[in-house]
Amino acid sequence: MTSYTLRLTRYVFRFAHLFALAALVALAPGRASAEPTSSRELAFKQQHLRERYEDIEQQLARLSELLATSDPDGAARVQAALKTSRDGAVLSGLQEVIQSLLQSRTKTATESQTRVVQQLLRVLEMLQGQELSWEELQKRLANLQELRDALQKLIERQQKLEQQSTQAMKDVATGKAADPATLDKQKGEQAATRGDTEKTAGGAKQPGKFPPDTVDPGALDRAGAEMQKAEQALGDRKPGEANARQQQALDELQAAIGQIQSRLEAEKAAQQERTRSELKDGIKAMLEKQKTVTAATTALDKEIPPKKSPPREAALKAAGLAADEAALADRSEALNKKLRDDGTSAVFGQVLQQTAALLRDADTRLKKVQTGAPVQEAQKLAEMNLQELLEALQEEEARRAAAGAGGGGGGGMKKTMLLPPAAELKMLRMLQDRVNRGTRSLDEDRAGREKPTPQETAAAKQLSQREKEVVQTTDALRKKWAELSAPKPVVGPADPTATDPLKEYMAKALQDARNPLSPIVGDMRTVEDQLGQTVTGKPTQIVQTKIIRGLNDLIAKAQQAQSQATAMPQPRRKQPAKQPEASPQQAQGNKQPSSPATVSTLPAAAAAEAAKLRKIYGGGDSDAWGKLPPEQREKFLQTLKDKFPDRYEQILTEYFKQLSTSKPPTGMK
Repeated sequence: MTSYTLRLTRYVFRFAHLFALAALVALAPGRASAEPTSSRELAFKQQHLRERYEDIEQQLARLSELLATSDPDGAARVQAALKTSRDGAVLSGLQEVIQSLLQSRTKTATESQTRVVQQLLRVLEMLQGQELSWEELQKRLANLQELRDALQKLIERQQKLEQQSTQAMKDVATGKAADPATLDKQKGEQAATRGDTEKTAGGAKQPGKFPPDTVDPGALDRAGAEMQKAEQALGDRKPGEANARQQQALDELQAAIGQIQSRLEAEKAAQQERTRSELKDGIKAMLEKQKTVTAATTALDKEIPPKKSPPREAALKAAGLAADEAALADRSEALNKKLRDDGTSAVFGQVLQQTAALLRDADTRLKKVQTGAPVQEAQKLAEMNLQELLEALQEEEARRAAAGAGGGGGGGMKKTMLLPPAAELKMLRMLQDRVNRGTRSLDEDRAGREKPTPQETAAAKQLSQREKEVVQTTDALRKKWAELSAPKPVVGPADPTATDPLKEYMAKALQDARNPLSPIVGDMRTVEDQLGQTVTGKPTQIVQTKIIRGLNDLIAKAQQAQSQATAMPQPRRKQPAKQPEASPQQAQGNKQPSSPATVSTLPAAAAAEAAKLRKIYGGGDSDAWGKLPPEQREKFLQTLKDKFPDRYEQILTEYFKQLSTSKPPTGMK
């Protein structure tokens, strides 16, 4: 063992000791309420732990540099653990605990300390090599996908060769002599396919590249052996024997790709579970911190005399708050990157991106000691974003817990999507509602005047730009659904008994001509154009109401499909017909999941719900809102109020009033 490895081991033990101390401190705040003076003592102990941990982070950074040459694996492990610590904001989390203890907010301190301990445990496990880093997990998934794709290409090539030998058999059976040149060509192609199979088999055996139980190591070797026998048979002008050997090779390849597909789905599901957990914990911590920063900004604004230069102390406080906002923006962007890495969410990432832009705007203003309405409204809107995201994640967590171990996502869709369609649609509805509220606020300010002021024109263009962002997000969601609903490679016999309402709903969304998001995108573009022309009255608001109505329809259908997938008993899968001379590996491959359905219809209950909504809200007439009876109009508005609490109304109104007097945050132009 090298001296550097010994040093790494020593750091692991030091870290484990620190982790144990942190866990003890985490339990202490719960008892602090009985002894008011103890919270300050705990704050001092926590400060001591923070200083020690800060020193460990610095030492680990230096250690990774020292290990880079002599122990690259150890250096990578240390760097990954250090990155996890910083991404998890351990140091700032410890500081939040200290501040909460100093203010005797023991409950908040306990919650924050619990999250810190969880992050410390994760870093410790990474130092000990017990948990993969995010980058390592992504690399493993990429390796599995690369191996699966390589096997799929081999299967396609082998199927083509098998079809050619079948045709040669038919020719011989009808008395037509096999063409030697054709057989020699097939032999050469079979040899090339065997060579690539052996190369793929060698890659699958590389230590550390794949989990040890990813694939039967002998399956590809047996496939290569059967291919070699097929080559010999083709050289001997025996296409029938070659055909039998090629079928055996295909059986082995199908068994191997089935194993890999199952492992890939399991790894993806584990990654997504981890992503959901990190998203929820990260956003919850961000929301709590943002509330503290917003309250501090409001308090600071009251301390600064109007129309006077801020005192030095106020400037220092504002700089500290600006640093907090910058750190929160970094966290928001880091979480958004994980969503991009996952690649199945379109709307949540957009909300996080907008949140980061709002926080960057607040950071810029606070650096200039601007603590008034513009920065406070941006902070409150960022809070709203985080609150909406957290509630959606908590709702999904509760749904999955109620559905049991299967998660209730419904077959392959559960294994594919990080968040269900209903959750994405709800966040999309929130983004659209923001623009709708801004439009109503601007129209009320105009008070019926036909000609808008320059400020109103500027505000309308800002709203038009925000509508454009919603259009882009909606179109991205439509494309994402199409991508996720595309047929997967067949790794086993089709099973006509396997049905899944949620999967069927997503498969239907793939068909662009009937894609339910397509007409909504069209209406959004209409709103974008009208706002660009400062049309904020009834024509625009009718279309905006129609958009919300359409999104509500889709949410109801998606929830219905999701509920059916949760409640639906798993169908008994038919046993595939026994193949002649099937090997054990072939039987194993036949048990693999089949490809998803590509043609489907919506469940009857969802269709009935849609018909009910159409009956209430009317058809697609542009003036449908004006034709609604007063009681139905009030019912619809009440539905919106249930979805968007009244506490948001004033915040949004004040925020959009700022559009005509200030520049939009960076990234939200």
